[in-house]
Amino acid sequence: MASTPPGSASPPRSPRGGTSGFNRKPGVREMKEFPVTSRELWTLGGLQFGSAASLGFCGWLAGFWVNAKQTIAFADPHTSPQIMGQWQGYADMAFYGVVGSGLLGLFLIFLTGMNVRGIIKDTTHL
Repeated sequence: MASTPPGSASPPRSPRGGTSGFNRKPGVREMKEFPVTSRELWTLGGLQFGSAASLGFCGWLAGFWVNAKQTIAFADPHTSPQIMGQWQGYADMAFYGVVGSGLLGLFLIFLTGMNVRGIIKDTTHL
């Protein structure tokens, strides 16, 4: 890559149109700042950890549910009814666990978003 001699770079150009009200400066990113207290940070971290753990557990249970249903489907026809009933119970519990932990994870994601929205709403910019 060829280097350009000093002083030959073109100066920054003004934005075209000029109606957006946003002044562009090369290498500078203008943004609003939202101060976060330690308690808010721990709350957000805890909610995100809870949602990740809940959705991870949901995925694990979904895999177990599929395996239980596969075990029932491919079982030997001479398998005792007690064993088949036991695996059906495992499959039912896993299914309800998938639904419950999935809903819990989605709810925790929603709470995280509401906390962030509250932080944004409580912050005033002059």
